[in-house]
Amino acid sequence: MAGPGIEKNALVGLMLSSVLAVAMIWIVGATQERLLRNKEQIIHSIAVIDVAGSLMEHLLNVEMGERGYIITGDDAYLVPHERGLAEVYVLHDKLVHLLADSPSEQSRLAELMGTRRETRC
Repeated sequence: MAGPGIEKNALVGLMLSSVLAVAMIWIVGATQERLLRNKEQIIHSIAVIDVAGSLMEHLLNVEMGERGYIITGDDAYLVPHERGLAEVYVLHDKLVHLLADSPSEQSRLAELMGTRRETRC
């Protein structure tokens, strides 16, 4: 027959195992939560990069159209200019929305768009 010391040791072992299991579950949950937050931040960053790249592409199209028209006087160069300009405003609004949580990035975007307007005047 087992003595009271063995039962006590078994109970302590069971309690210690239970505490460790709860701690492990808490650590896994906290890690999973951090991973999900990081994933959301990565997805957001990719969206910002994508929209910013498209904005840059359309700004280049606008500029090319302006230059082509100024050099040649051919109205055909105004077509990509007008299309690009319309898209620039749409992409700018998307980027402002995506950067709503980052005032420093919003000010950089405003500076970029202000520079763009100054070159047109």
